[in-house]
Amino acid sequence: MAMTDSTGPTNAAEVIRSEERLELNTERFARERVRIQRHVVTEERTITVSVRREEIRIVSEPVAETSEIIAEASPRREDLVIVLHEERPRVEFDVVPVERVRVSIDTVSEQQQVNETLRKERVELDTDVSADAADADADLSRDRPSTL
Repeated sequence: MAMTDSTGPTNAAEVIRSEERLELNTERFARERVRIQRHVVTEERTITVSVRREEIRIVSEPVAETSEIIAEASPRREDLVIVLHEERPRVEFDVVPVERVRVSIDTVSEQQQVNETLRKERVELDTDVSADAADADADLSRDRPSTL
């Protein structure tokens, strides 16, 4: 049985072949800015309101002659002033909460396809020996220690 010496120099050559691997991750970007605004819309409203006012009414009655009435009927020059009142509509505004509006953010997942071209190295053996290859073999044999 023949034994080979694995500690000495060999005539073997080696090449490390590489290839690209696809690593896929996601990155978060700002997509859109949304502003929530409230604005006031006006509408005309017509509401009927009952209002009251005082009016003066003069009622004349014949007087029977009595001493009491005659004393009151003495001629005086004072004017009689009566203040009349009326109601007017008064509008007041109250701001009251009527609705709560909430905004929520939902995350939606979807599938997207990514197409990329990957590169791989191939190892080929060229058996066509040229002059450059012969020179390289000669350089290799000079570097080998000679066996005695």
